[in-house]
Amino acid sequence: MNLARGISILRVFTIADRALGNKEICERTGLPKATVSRLCYTLTQLGCLTRDPISQKFVLGWGVLAMCHPLLGKIQIRQAARPLMEELATTTGCTVNLGIRDRNDVVYIESVRGDKGNRFTPDIGMHVPWIAAAIGRALILGYSRGSRESLVNQSKVQEPKLFEIYSSIWEADIRRHGRFGYCESEGDWLKGDYAIAMPVRCPASETPIAMSCTLFGGKEAGIRLRNKVLPHLREKVNALEEKMLLTEARRERRI
Repeated sequence: MNLARGISILRVFTIADRALGNKEICERTGLPKATVSRLCYTLTQLGCLTRDPISQKFVLGWGVLAMCHPLLGKIQIRQAARPLMEELATTTGCTVNLGIRDRNDVVYIESVRGDKGNRFTPDIGMHVPWIAAAIGRALILGYSRGSRESLVNQSKVQEPKLFEIYSSIWEADIRRHGRFGYCESEGDWLKGDYAIAMPVRCPASETPIAMSCTLFGGKEAGIRLRNKVLPHLREKVNALEEKMLLTEARRERRI
């Protein structure tokens, strides 16, 4: 129970809310003040929280980043994808992202910024609701049918208002993915940010991921993504899938 509460405290810190006091943490977690004070003290001792020297509010400590390193290190597909993403960003001028699922969110685990005018600059660890982003919807559509239905039902129950807002976009992407193999966003999550995304078929030993290309602009950005960028995205996704299958085959031979 204490572990769950401690993690819930760490989760309330965001880019927008980098420094929080006890009262703010209580409001966001629903935990009693005494519990928050005790857990924040423990998290500070562990290096997961520290005090801002000016406001004296809590901020995330470097201990959190240290825990992330082995997690990122075990995602082999991230290392395999990086050079392909760099080539894709250079060729298309897009920002190229790699995402993985965490509960009802998609978490960015790699990003190469090719579109310098894009206000949306995701970094490793940033997360958005999967249903609100093309990369998230592509990610879910990459799961097996049974797993996908379970994840969708989970989102419907836990985030009904959000699911209702994006349900028509989700249904459209189901049809689009079924016919053409990709999902798209026309400023659904952030106005002016257009995106296309595809799931990456991974070996059973790897967690499902998706890759996206984003451009900032008007409808012309969406047209460019569909007509010019999509073939390049397909090419890199196919190359990454082949790369991962080859790596898996080598691993099995060693076993």
